[in-house]
Amino acid sequence: MTTINQELYEALKQAGASEDAAKRAAASVYDKDQLATKTDFAEMRTAIEARLARLESDIGWIKWIITGGVGLYVLRSIVEWIR
Repeated sequence: MTTINQELYEALKQAGASEDAAKRAAASVYDKDQLATKTDFAEMRTAIEARLARLESDIGWIKWIITGGVGLYVLRSIVEWIR
């Protein structure tokens, strides 16, 4: 347990909680070092936006390739129809 959790455990024991209940309660409390900060969220957002931009670019290429393929198929069908 961390210092903060140890203090909570001892306080709960002094307040009359059972040892098991005090341990579970103290273990469920996070240290502030374990929590995400606004900076962490900003960094994650920036990374996600960069990946999303890459995906949008890739989707643009895929749409272009599909459109070109469909266009070539239609052109081939027209050429065969003309013959």
